[in-house]
Amino acid sequence: MPSKNRLKTYIKDAHYHIYNRGVAKQKIFLDLQDYKVFLKYLRESLSDPKGSKVTFILKGQTFKGEPRQVKNFKDKIEILAFCLMPNHFHILLKQNDKNSMEGLMRSLITRYAQFFNKKYDRVGHLFQGRYKAVLVLKDGYILHLTRYIHLNPQEIQKDLTKAFSSYQEYLGLKVPDYSSGVLQDVHWSNGNVGYFPTYSLGTILSTMWKYKLEKNVDKISELVKNTTGVRKIQDWLRKHVHQYGSTFVFKELVKKTCGEDFNSRYFIEYLNRKYKELY
Repeated sequence: MPSKNRLKTYIKDAHYHIYNRGVAKQKIFLDLQDYKVFLKYLRESLSDPKGSKVTFILKGQTFKGEPRQVKNFKDKIEILAFCLMPNHFHILLKQNDKNSMEGLMRSLITRYAQFFNKKYDRVGHLFQGRYKAVLVLKDGYILHLTRYIHLNPQEIQKDLTKAFSSYQEYLGLKVPDYSSGVLQDVHWSNGNVGYFPTYSLGTILSTMWKYKLEKNVDKISELVKNTTGVRKIQDWLRKHVHQYGSTFVFKELVKKTCGEDFNSRYFIEYLNRKYKELY
């Protein structure tokens, strides 16, 4: 009887959590090169195919030809997250047509197993049966899966930015060129790192004002549905916040506009409402 998640349901425009481990839980990555080769094969399968010709000599005659192209799934597969562990891997992806995922995984696993067996002079299966694939039915579960995948390496690598995963890309630390990435924020280059705590303070304060406004006027989700509601938000802010300008210091302004001292209660409640279904 097939094990759980081996029988797969192939659906167009669907998300899948794919995973597999080494046969008998043996390691499938033994050194740095192994990790890099697996990622190289994955990247090649999702990039523009290279059509460059090569020249070779056979029995004294010169020939030109195109190297054998690997199966290409560009625009057919989108990788959302991944991580590689010594004896298993996880990939979260979206397939844009019905059969792309099966083709990608068959090609990727076959190529890597051939490389591994040749490198370490071994024979037989490298992976523990066919890959497993879980169909993601709820969009909200995608966020949970990205978190699970990116935290997976923490048992062997405390610094998750050094793990073989997509975590660096999520943080903007691994970028294609110097003009991209999180460090392009002008505050880093100017040395104004003190601005970042103020972002957090502003976010917490905004949830306090949100609570006060909704208590005295209406839910913001309802107010923003029409121009009249937006004006009510603007009027409340002018009356209770904007008119004071810099008349009061931060603590005094919070006390006057919210009726209580600065605190994180409303921000924590907001986070709980937003993420409780996922975690």
